[in-house]
Amino acid sequence: MPTDAWKTSSFATTTPVFLMTISKLRSLFDPGSLPRSGCVVLSLIGAAVAFAPNPANAFVTVNRGTDYVVTPDGGATIFFNNRFVSFTGLPIGTPTDSPPDGGDSGLSDTVINREDDVSVAGNSTRLEIVGLSLQGTDFPSLFVGLQKYLPGGNGMLSTGNMTIGESTWSSSFTINGVLVEAPAGTNPEGVDFVKTLIQTKCGTPGFTCTNFEKGPFLATNEPYTLTPRGVFTGPNLVQPGLEQNFFMTGQVIHDDGGGSVHKIDVPGPLPILGLGAAFSFSRRLRGKCRMAAKAAHK
Repeated sequence: MPTDAWKTSSFATTTPVFLMTISKLRSLFDPGSLPRSGCVVLSLIGAAVAFAPNPANAFVTVNRGTDYVVTPDGGATIFFNNRFVSFTGLPIGTPTDSPPDGGDSGLSDTVINREDDVSVAGNSTRLEIVGLSLQGTDFPSLFVGLQKYLPGGNGMLSTGNMTIGESTWSSSFTINGVLVEAPAGTNPEGVDFVKTLIQTKCGTPGFTCTNFEKGPFLATNEPYTLTPRGVFTGPNLVQPGLEQNFFMTGQVIHDDGGGSVHKIDVPGPLPILGLGAAFSFSRRLRGKCRMAAKAAHK
């Protein structure tokens, strides 16, 4: 199929599917193998979970930082040349020659900087999309990245803003991107493939690069968590070393209202201990530790 066949094809309906398997946690530790001091510490941890104060009514300052997410299969649909074309996330990988990478796992294909602290519920932070790596779902020789990757650094930035409330967030941003039509059969290899493609191949024979602007993409009243319970993490690129305490949960659909959408996923948050479970955990732990101590003195 010619590289530009996507220009005359009909829109293929796809069902975004992103499956991630988190291995079931069977045992964190064996209390029988712990020294007495370890048992005391772990028992106190169990009690602390049980009696931790409820922060539901206290807004915690959300630090400026970096979010790492993935685009599911067919999760991005962009309107090009009077056709809807679907794209799938292509992991950025890690390490890369220059930030951003794909997070600690390397699997992220979309990286967002939140540039300001939010200390009052309902206030906003500036956004910049600093990483984007997509590959055509039905036309794998099509790739999408950011204009900021263009040689010379003259490309337009992809920016927006996010409003953060006590438990939800809303955002609006515009993508200034580059569509790369590569020769048929081009296979992505190595880390940071899309950025490297734009930096080295745009303007060379066989590669057609088209700048585009899409948006604003909107998302409204999406949930977040203050702790990384199973979600993707990575370096804070806004202020290295600053603790990150904002993590999206579940799937989010960013929609520009004109047919172009960008869905992002993160692994589901792991369940936390409830009050009863915390008490039960603490009691069982103390019992096992006492048994271990008796056995050690026989």
